[in-house]
Amino acid sequence: KWICEKEIHPMETRNLQLKFMNNPSLPVFTSARIEGDEGQAIRVGLVDPATGQIVSSGEASSAKLQVFVVEGDFDNWTAEDIRNNIVRE
Repeated sequence: KWICEKEIHPMETRNLQLKFMNNPSLPVFTSARIEGDEGQAIRVGLVDPATGQIVSSGEASSAKLQVFVVEGDFDNWTAEDIRNNIVRE
């Protein structure tokens, strides 16, 4: 399942993983913009771990990703728990 704000959409059962396609430029400092090698944007792919292939078709291939910092250990958190623990400046 994937969560989209107020709705839960059933999908075919697949275990997928997010994978950084390029490395962040080091060092990474608090409150600094995180960029990829040589100032490029960070690229993230959705990968099927069973095949190692990037998901390039179907609903999951067009999913949007929002990256944010959360405070705490987030095992078994609900979507509401995550929204309530986003670190804001």
